[in-house]
Amino acid sequence: MSFKNLSKIIFIKAILLVTYGCSSINVNPNSKAVDCSLYKGNQIIKDSKHTSRLKTKDGRVFDVISFGRLENQTPLSIHYGRGCYLDLLNDVSHIERVDDKQQKVTLRNGSEILIGTYELDEKLKSPYSHQAWPLIIADEGNKGIKYAPKVIHPFKELERLDIRNKPLADDIHKVFVTQRDNEVDAIRKANEEYKRQVEAFRLAKIEQRKKEREQERIKQQELKKRNREIISNRSNIGIQICRNGMLTYKDTGYRNRQEPGQLIGFLEDVSPDKLRLKFSVHSHATPKGHLKYYASTIPQLGNFTAERGAVYWDKIQNWHPCGN
Repeated sequence: MSFKNLSKIIFIKAILLVTYGCSSINVNPNSKAVDCSLYKGNQIIKDSKHTSRLKTKDGRVFDVISFGRLENQTPLSIHYGRGCYLDLLNDVSHIERVDDKQQKVTLRNGSEILIGTYELDEKLKSPYSHQAWPLIIADEGNKGIKYAPKVIHPFKELERLDIRNKPLADDIHKVFVTQRDNEVDAIRKANEEYKRQVEAFRLAKIEQRKKEREQERIKQQELKKRNREIISNRSNIGIQICRNGMLTYKDTGYRNRQEPGQLIGFLEDVSPDKLRLKFSVHSHATPKGHLKYYASTIPQLGNFTAERGAVYWDKIQNWHPCGN
């Protein structure tokens, strides 16, 4: 760095210290009480209709079309004091680097302020709402003007930023609007396709469940038919048969109890019309292997008492071979 440039920087710093004081620089903005109305602008700038000029420390210059993505733009602000946030587009005219830790901000109302990084909880913080700025820049490449995303870290890379009330050049604006609309349209189509796929998946699941229920219904129908054929065949007299249902009984306190279970018996006879069967009771059973409560009476299933050796007639359709 030349002596002339170094002298210039020292002179600027001296002027800034005299003008702004040193107490408000590089400190937590929450520690400063300020009248925020003194710094606010009086107009609204739409970043989708205006451009900003940004220069980085390495000399590169960019036309900024938008802060943040086109379909979801990012509001940027400067935390200047307790409860005071200055909007980058509405309140700021331009920002200029002083050094790696300080920047001079010229506001739209003509005021100038200094902002700087500060330490909080042993971490270096920035007064900007975003430590990194997502940008959309106008890029004149080999294929013509297009927009491109870029990220800038303001205290590390920014040399100067001018927020300009200047509409984009017609050719850039046309390409920008077209590409923005194309991107929004692509997002809309992607969302519609996603919804279509979700709905198709939902309908497919419904159809699959319907198919599974129908398959189970047919399976149960075939099982009942097969069980009926086995039980109604007189050559199978003597096989063990079961009837499912609710077992009812009284516990030792003579309270009525019921729980799922089976009545187990032996096939004794079949009516000539094969609609009824005769059985002798063998026992009862439950999924747990025993009754939930101690019983003071013999359990019943329907009208049948589970008393070993008792003989009854019942409809064939209520029974099936045990194990089926």
